Amino acid sequence: MFRKYFFISILFLFCSANSLLAQNCTAAPADCPDNGHDAWGTADDSVSRLGNPVLPLEIRMENQLRTFASNVISRIAQKQGWTWTELLEYASSGERMPDGDALVPYPLRSPHWCQFTFQCIVSRDSLRAWNDWQAEFGQRRLHVNKDYASSIMADQDKYKANLDSATYYGQLKAKYMEDHMAEYQQALQNSNAAGIKAFEKGMASYDQRINAFTEKGSNRQQAQQAEKADGVMEKERRLMTLRFRDATVLVVQVGFNMENSGNTEGLIITSTNTKPGFTLSDSYYNKDANPFESVESWTRSNNLALVLIGPWNLKPDQWGKYLPAFRLDKKNTDALTPKRIKSDQVQVIDFKLSGNKSAIQHFLIDLSSDELNRLIVK
Repeated sequence: MFRKYFFISILFLFCSANSLLAQNCTAAPADCPDNGHDAWGTADDSVSRLGNPVLPLEIRMENQLRTFASNVISRIAQKQGWTWTELLEYASSGERMPDGDALVPYPLRSPHWCQFTFQCIVSRDSLRAWNDWQAEFGQRRLHVNKDYASSIMADQDKYKANLDSATYYGQLKAKYMEDHMAEYQQALQNSNAAGIKAFEKGMASYDQRINAFTEKGSNRQQAQQAEKADGVMEKERRLMTLRFRDATVLVVQVGFNMENSGNTEGLIITSTNTKPGFTLSDSYYNKDANPFESVESWTRSNNLALVLIGPWNLKPDQWGKYLPAFRLDKKNTDALTPKRIKSDQVQVIDFKLSGNKSAIQHFLIDLSSDELNRLIVK
Protein backbone atom coordinates (compact mmCIF):
# COMPACT_ATOMS: atom_id res chain seq x y z
CA MET A 1 0.00 0.00 0.00
CA PHE A 2 2.73 2.46 0.96
CA ARG A 3 4.53 1.99 -2.36
CA LYS A 4 1.32 2.67 -4.24
CA TYR A 5 0.64 5.82 -2.20
CA PHE A 6 4.21 7.04 -2.62
CA PHE A 7 3.94 6.63 -6.40
CA ILE A 8 0.64 8.53 -6.51
CA SER A 9 2.10 11.36 -4.44
CA ILE A 10 5.15 11.73 -6.67
CA LEU A 11 2.91 11.57 -9.74
CA PHE A 12 0.78 14.40 -8.31
CA LEU A 13 3.86 16.54 -7.77
CA PHE A 14 5.05 15.86 -11.30
CA CYS A 15 1.67 16.70 -12.82
CA SER A 16 1.31 19.82 -10.67
CA ALA A 17 4.70 21.09 -11.80
CA ASN A 18 3.83 20.51 -15.44
CA SER A 19 0.45 22.19 -14.94
CA LEU A 20 2.14 25.28 -13.53
CA LEU A 21 4.55 25.35 -16.45
CA ALA A 22 1.67 25.04 -18.92
CA GLN A 23 -0.22 27.93 -17.29
CA ASN A 24 2.39 30.48 -18.29
CA CYS A 25 0.13 33.51 -18.69
CA THR A 26 -0.71 36.63 -16.71
CA ALA A 27 -4.09 35.19 -15.66
CA ALA A 28 -2.63 32.15 -13.86
CA PRO A 29 -3.65 30.52 -11.59
CA ALA A 30 -6.95 31.37 -13.29
CA ASP A 31 -7.51 29.83 -16.71
CA CYS A 32 -5.23 30.49 -19.67
CA PRO A 33 -6.31 30.55 -23.34
CA ASP A 34 -6.17 27.43 -25.49
CA ASN A 35 -2.97 26.83 -27.43
CA GLY A 36 -3.28 28.43 -30.86
CA HIS A 37 -5.76 31.07 -29.75
CA ASP A 38 -3.72 33.75 -31.55
CA ALA A 39 -4.80 32.24 -34.88
CA TRP A 40 -8.56 32.50 -34.25
CA GLY A 41 -10.19 34.54 -36.98
CA THR A 42 -7.08 34.84 -39.16
CA ALA A 43 -6.99 33.93 -42.85
CA ASP A 44 -5.07 30.73 -42.04
CA ASP A 45 -7.69 29.78 -39.46
CA SER A 46 -10.48 30.33 -41.97
CA VAL A 47 -8.74 28.21 -44.60
CA SER A 48 -8.21 25.37 -42.10
CA ARG A 49 -11.92 25.48 -41.18
CA LEU A 50 -12.77 24.76 -44.84
CA GLY A 51 -11.39 21.26 -44.27
CA ASN A 52 -14.71 20.61 -42.54
CA PRO A 53 -18.08 20.57 -44.35
CA VAL A 54 -18.73 24.24 -43.57
CA LEU A 55 -19.45 27.01 -46.01
CA PRO A 56 -17.43 30.24 -46.38
CA LEU A 57 -20.58 32.14 -45.38
CA GLU A 58 -20.68 30.21 -42.09
CA ILE A 59 -16.99 30.89 -41.41
CA ARG A 60 -17.60 34.56 -42.06
CA MET A 61 -20.51 34.36 -39.63
CA GLU A 62 -18.21 32.89 -36.94
CA ASN A 63 -15.62 35.63 -37.45
CA GLN A 64 -18.23 38.38 -37.32
CA LEU A 65 -19.83 36.96 -34.17
CA ARG A 66 -16.45 36.55 -32.47
CA THR A 67 -15.79 40.22 -33.10
CA PHE A 68 -19.27 41.16 -31.91
CA ALA A 69 -19.00 39.12 -28.70
CA SER A 70 -15.49 40.44 -28.03
CA ASN A 71 -16.76 43.99 -28.37
CA VAL A 72 -19.57 43.31 -25.89
CA ILE A 73 -17.13 41.86 -23.35
CA SER A 74 -14.56 44.60 -23.94
CA ARG A 75 -17.06 47.41 -23.47
CA ILE A 76 -18.41 46.04 -20.18
CA ALA A 77 -14.93 45.10 -18.91
CA GLN A 78 -13.60 48.59 -19.63
CA LYS A 79 -16.52 50.19 -17.79
CA GLN A 80 -16.00 47.93 -14.76
CA GLY A 81 -12.18 48.10 -14.77
CA TRP A 82 -11.68 44.42 -15.58
CA THR A 83 -9.11 42.76 -17.84
CA TRP A 84 -10.35 40.08 -20.19
CA THR A 85 -9.30 37.44 -22.71
CA GLU A 86 -10.95 34.80 -24.86
CA LEU A 87 -10.25 31.32 -23.49
CA LEU A 88 -11.65 28.98 -26.12
CA GLU A 89 -14.28 28.55 -28.79
CA TYR A 90 -16.30 25.86 -30.46
CA ALA A 91 -18.28 25.84 -33.68
CA SER A 92 -20.31 23.43 -35.73
CA SER A 93 -18.14 21.29 -38.01
CA GLY A 94 -20.75 21.61 -40.76
CA GLU A 95 -23.15 19.29 -42.56
CA ARG A 96 -22.96 16.61 -45.23
CA MET A 97 -25.84 14.95 -47.02
CA PRO A 98 -27.03 11.73 -45.31
CA ASP A 99 -26.38 9.62 -48.40
CA GLY A 100 -22.85 10.77 -49.27
CA ASP A 101 -19.95 13.19 -48.90
CA ALA A 102 -21.61 16.14 -50.62
CA LEU A 103 -22.16 19.23 -48.49
CA VAL A 104 -25.75 20.07 -47.63
CA PRO A 105 -26.72 22.92 -50.00
CA TYR A 106 -26.97 26.38 -48.48
CA PRO A 107 -30.79 26.66 -48.78
CA LEU A 108 -31.24 23.38 -46.86
CA ARG A 109 -28.70 23.82 -44.06
CA SER A 110 -29.77 23.95 -40.41
CA PRO A 111 -28.71 26.85 -38.12
CA HIS A 112 -24.94 27.08 -37.83
CA TRP A 113 -23.86 27.34 -34.17
CA CYS A 114 -20.79 28.71 -32.45
CA GLN A 115 -19.79 29.48 -28.86
CA PHE A 116 -17.08 31.75 -27.45
CA THR A 117 -15.77 31.62 -23.86
CA PHE A 118 -14.27 34.71 -22.25
CA GLN A 119 -12.68 35.26 -18.86
CA CYS A 120 -12.62 38.57 -17.00
CA ILE A 121 -10.24 39.15 -14.11
CA VAL A 122 -12.44 41.22 -11.82
CA SER A 123 -10.07 41.45 -8.83
CA ARG A 124 -6.29 41.64 -9.21
CA ASP A 125 -5.93 41.52 -5.42
CA SER A 126 -7.76 38.19 -5.30
CA LEU A 127 -5.65 36.89 -8.19
CA ARG A 128 -2.45 37.76 -6.29
CA ALA A 129 -3.81 36.17 -3.11
CA TRP A 130 -4.76 33.06 -5.10
CA ASN A 131 -1.28 32.84 -6.55
CA ASP A 132 0.34 33.30 -3.12
CA TRP A 133 -1.88 30.65 -1.55
CA GLN A 134 -1.19 28.21 -4.37
CA ALA A 135 2.58 28.63 -3.98
CA GLU A 136 2.36 28.21 -0.20
CA PHE A 137 0.03 25.22 -0.50
CA GLY A 138 2.31 23.59 -3.05
CA GLN A 139 5.24 23.91 -0.66
CA ARG A 140 3.26 22.42 2.21
CA ARG A 141 2.12 19.50 0.10
CA LEU A 142 5.65 19.00 -1.18
CA HIS A 143 6.96 18.85 2.40
CA VAL A 144 4.29 16.32 3.41
CA ASN A 145 5.22 14.07 0.52
CA LYS A 146 8.95 14.51 1.11
CA ASP A 147 8.57 13.66 4.80
CA TYR A 148 6.61 10.55 3.94
CA ALA A 149 9.14 9.51 1.28
CA SER A 150 12.01 10.09 3.74
CA SER A 151 10.37 7.92 6.38
CA ILE A 152 9.90 5.16 3.84
CA MET A 153 13.53 5.30 2.78
CA ALA A 154 14.82 5.47 6.36
CA ASP A 155 12.81 2.45 7.46
CA GLN A 156 13.13 0.32 4.34
CA ASP A 157 15.75 -1.97 5.92
CA LYS A 158 13.42 -2.64 8.83
CA TYR A 159 10.53 -3.29 6.46
CA LYS A 160 12.66 -5.64 4.39
CA ALA A 161 13.74 -7.56 7.52
CA ASN A 162 10.09 -7.98 8.55
CA LEU A 163 9.06 -9.13 5.09
CA ASP A 164 12.04 -11.51 4.98
CA SER A 165 10.90 -12.97 8.31
CA ALA A 166 7.37 -13.43 6.94
CA THR A 167 8.84 -15.24 3.92
CA TYR A 168 10.99 -17.41 6.21
CA TYR A 169 8.01 -18.53 8.29
CA GLY A 170 6.06 -19.11 5.11
CA GLN A 171 8.74 -21.54 4.00
CA LEU A 172 8.64 -23.25 7.41
CA LYS A 173 4.87 -23.54 7.12
CA ALA A 174 5.20 -25.16 3.71
CA LYS A 175 7.75 -27.67 5.08
CA TYR A 176 5.55 -28.39 8.11
CA MET A 177 2.60 -29.01 5.81
CA GLU A 178 4.66 -31.32 3.61
CA ASP A 179 6.08 -33.26 6.59
CA HIS A 180 2.72 -33.76 8.33
CA MET A 181 0.22 -33.98 5.47
CA ALA A 182 0.10 -37.78 5.50
CA GLU A 183 -0.61 -37.78 9.26
CA TYR A 184 -3.29 -35.13 8.80
CA GLN A 185 -5.03 -37.04 6.02
CA GLN A 186 -4.96 -40.21 8.15
CA ALA A 187 -6.47 -38.28 11.06
CA LEU A 188 -9.23 -36.98 8.79
CA GLN A 189 -10.03 -40.47 7.54
CA ASN A 190 -10.15 -41.88 11.10
CA SER A 191 -11.99 -38.84 12.53
CA ASN A 192 -9.09 -38.42 14.94
CA ALA A 193 -9.98 -35.07 16.52
CA ALA A 194 -6.74 -34.84 18.48
CA GLY A 195 -4.62 -35.43 15.36
CA ILE A 196 -6.63 -32.91 13.33
CA LYS A 197 -6.37 -30.31 16.07
CA ALA A 198 -2.61 -30.82 16.45
CA PHE A 199 -2.01 -30.26 12.73
CA GLU A 200 -4.22 -27.16 12.57
CA LYS A 201 -2.61 -25.73 15.72
CA GLY A 202 0.83 -26.11 14.15
CA MET A 203 -0.36 -24.37 10.96
CA ALA A 204 -1.98 -21.58 12.96
CA SER A 205 1.26 -20.87 14.83
CA TYR A 206 3.04 -20.23 11.53
CA ASP A 207 0.14 -18.11 10.23
CA GLN A 208 0.33 -15.97 13.35
CA ARG A 209 4.01 -15.25 12.81
CA ILE A 210 3.57 -14.64 9.07
CA ASN A 211 0.70 -12.17 9.63
CA ALA A 212 2.59 -10.31 12.37
CA PHE A 213 5.68 -9.77 10.24
CA THR A 214 3.62 -8.95 7.14
CA GLU A 215 1.71 -6.29 9.07
CA LYS A 216 4.95 -4.68 10.21
CA GLY A 217 6.48 -4.97 6.74
CA SER A 218 3.57 -3.27 4.99
CA ASN A 219 3.73 -0.22 7.29
CA ARG A 220 -0.04 -0.03 6.78
CA GLN A 221 -0.66 2.35 9.66
CA GLN A 222 1.82 4.90 8.36
CA ALA A 223 0.41 4.63 4.84
CA GLN A 224 -3.12 5.17 6.15
CA GLN A 225 -1.99 8.23 8.09
CA ALA A 226 -0.30 9.61 4.99
CA GLU A 227 -3.40 9.00 2.86
CA LYS A 228 -5.56 10.70 5.49
CA ALA A 229 -3.25 13.73 5.55
CA ASP A 230 -3.31 13.94 1.75
CA GLY A 231 -7.11 13.67 1.78
CA VAL A 232 -7.30 16.67 4.11
CA MET A 233 -5.00 18.66 1.81
CA GLU A 234 -7.03 17.69 -1.26
CA LYS A 235 -10.19 18.93 0.48
CA GLU A 236 -8.43 22.22 1.20
CA ARG A 237 -7.27 22.49 -2.44
CA ARG A 238 -10.82 22.06 -3.73
CA LEU A 239 -12.39 24.48 -1.24
CA MET A 240 -9.80 27.22 -1.62
CA THR A 241 -9.63 26.94 -5.42
CA LEU A 242 -13.40 27.39 -5.57
CA ARG A 243 -13.29 30.39 -3.23
CA PHE A 244 -10.46 32.10 -5.07
CA ARG A 245 -11.99 31.44 -8.50
CA ASP A 246 -15.34 32.89 -7.45
CA ALA A 247 -13.60 35.93 -5.97
CA THR A 248 -11.29 36.53 -8.93
CA VAL A 249 -12.98 35.80 -12.24
CA LEU A 250 -16.12 36.14 -14.29
CA VAL A 251 -16.40 33.56 -17.07
CA VAL A 252 -18.79 34.42 -19.92
CA GLN A 253 -19.86 31.84 -22.50
CA VAL A 254 -21.67 33.39 -25.46
CA GLY A 255 -23.54 31.02 -27.77
CA PHE A 256 -25.26 31.63 -31.09
CA ASN A 257 -27.82 29.17 -32.50
CA MET A 258 -26.87 26.62 -29.82
CA GLU A 259 -28.80 23.35 -29.85
CA ASN A 260 -29.52 23.71 -26.12
CA SER A 261 -28.47 25.82 -23.16
CA GLY A 262 -28.42 25.69 -19.41
CA ASN A 263 -28.34 22.32 -17.72
CA THR A 264 -30.02 23.82 -14.66
CA GLU A 265 -30.83 20.47 -13.01
CA GLY A 266 -29.92 20.62 -9.31
CA LEU A 267 -29.37 24.38 -9.32
CA ILE A 268 -31.16 26.73 -6.91
CA ILE A 269 -32.67 29.86 -8.48
CA THR A 270 -31.65 32.89 -6.42
CA SER A 271 -33.11 35.69 -8.57
CA THR A 272 -34.94 36.41 -11.82
CA ASN A 273 -34.12 39.46 -13.92
CA THR A 274 -37.10 40.99 -15.71
CA LYS A 275 -35.01 43.28 -17.93
CA PRO A 276 -36.89 43.95 -21.19
CA GLY A 277 -35.52 42.13 -24.23
CA PHE A 278 -34.37 39.04 -22.33
CA THR A 279 -36.42 35.91 -22.93
CA LEU A 280 -35.01 34.53 -19.67
CA SER A 281 -32.49 35.85 -17.16
CA ASP A 282 -32.05 33.75 -14.01
CA SER A 283 -29.29 33.58 -11.40
CA TYR A 284 -28.49 30.37 -9.54
CA TYR A 285 -26.57 28.92 -6.62
CA ASN A 286 -24.68 25.71 -7.40
CA LYS A 287 -23.98 23.76 -4.20
CA ASP A 288 -22.11 20.98 -6.06
CA ALA A 289 -19.57 23.19 -7.84
CA ASN A 290 -16.36 21.40 -8.87
CA PRO A 291 -13.60 23.92 -9.67
CA PHE A 292 -11.51 21.23 -11.35
CA GLU A 293 -13.96 20.57 -14.18
CA SER A 294 -12.84 21.54 -17.68
CA VAL A 295 -12.94 25.16 -18.80
CA GLU A 296 -15.98 24.61 -21.00
CA SER A 297 -18.05 23.50 -18.00
CA TRP A 298 -20.55 26.12 -16.87
CA THR A 299 -21.17 24.61 -13.43
CA ARG A 300 -17.71 24.73 -11.82
CA SER A 301 -18.61 27.81 -9.74
CA ASN A 302 -21.10 28.41 -6.93
CA ASN A 303 -22.54 31.48 -8.65
CA LEU A 304 -24.19 31.11 -12.07
CA ALA A 305 -26.51 33.02 -14.37
CA LEU A 306 -28.24 32.18 -17.63
CA VAL A 307 -29.54 34.66 -20.19
CA LEU A 308 -31.58 33.63 -23.23
CA ILE A 309 -32.37 36.02 -26.10
CA GLY A 310 -34.72 35.24 -28.96
CA PRO A 311 -37.33 32.47 -29.35
CA TRP A 312 -36.58 29.72 -26.80
CA ASN A 313 -38.82 27.00 -25.36
CA LEU A 314 -38.94 27.99 -21.67
CA LYS A 315 -39.97 24.55 -20.46
CA PRO A 316 -36.69 22.74 -19.62
CA ASP A 317 -36.21 19.19 -20.84
CA GLN A 318 -35.59 16.23 -18.51
CA TRP A 319 -31.96 17.32 -17.99
CA GLY A 320 -32.89 20.92 -17.11
CA LYS A 321 -31.76 22.27 -20.48
CA TYR A 322 -33.57 24.85 -22.60
CA LEU A 323 -34.10 24.23 -26.31
CA PRO A 324 -34.35 26.93 -29.00
CA ALA A 325 -37.72 27.17 -30.68
CA PHE A 326 -36.27 26.06 -34.04
CA ARG A 327 -35.59 22.63 -32.51
CA LEU A 328 -39.32 22.04 -32.01
CA ASP A 329 -39.90 21.49 -35.75
CA LYS A 330 -37.65 18.94 -37.50
CA LYS A 331 -38.02 20.83 -40.77
CA ASN A 332 -35.75 23.51 -39.29
CA THR A 333 -32.89 21.07 -38.82
CA ASP A 334 -33.26 18.45 -41.56
CA ALA A 335 -31.29 18.45 -44.81
CA LEU A 336 -34.37 18.23 -47.01
CA THR A 337 -36.49 21.31 -46.38
CA PRO A 338 -35.62 24.81 -47.73
CA LYS A 339 -35.02 27.10 -44.75
CA ARG A 340 -36.68 30.50 -44.44
CA ILE A 341 -33.88 31.63 -42.10
CA LYS A 342 -30.48 30.65 -43.52
CA SER A 343 -27.75 28.79 -41.67
CA ASP A 344 -25.48 31.84 -41.30
CA GLN A 345 -28.17 33.96 -39.68
CA VAL A 346 -28.65 34.22 -35.92
CA GLN A 347 -31.91 32.90 -34.47
CA VAL A 348 -31.10 32.64 -30.75
CA ILE A 349 -28.38 33.82 -28.36
CA ASP A 350 -27.47 32.60 -24.89
CA PHE A 351 -25.10 33.85 -22.18
CA LYS A 352 -23.86 31.52 -19.43
CA LEU A 353 -22.09 33.39 -16.63
CA SER A 354 -20.11 31.95 -13.72
CA GLY A 355 -17.72 33.15 -11.03
CA ASN A 356 -17.79 36.36 -8.99
CA LYS A 357 -21.36 37.01 -7.82
CA SER A 358 -21.11 40.80 -7.84
CA ALA A 359 -19.47 40.80 -11.28
CA ILE A 360 -22.29 38.65 -12.65
CA GLN A 361 -24.85 41.20 -11.49
CA HIS A 362 -22.88 44.13 -12.93
CA PHE A 363 -22.54 42.29 -16.25
CA LEU A 364 -26.29 41.63 -16.41
CA ILE A 365 -27.02 45.31 -15.75
CA ASP A 366 -24.59 46.47 -18.45
CA LEU A 367 -25.60 43.87 -21.06
CA SER A 368 -27.60 45.59 -23.81
CA SER A 369 -30.61 43.56 -24.88
CA ASP A 370 -31.30 45.95 -27.78
CA GLU A 371 -28.08 45.29 -29.71
CA LEU A 372 -28.41 41.54 -29.09
CA ASN A 373 -31.97 41.43 -30.38
CA ARG A 374 -30.94 43.37 -33.49
CA LEU A 375 -28.73 40.41 -34.44
CA ILE A 376 -31.65 37.98 -34.45
CA VAL A 377 -33.40 37.24 -37.74
CA LYS A 378 -37.12 36.55 -37.28
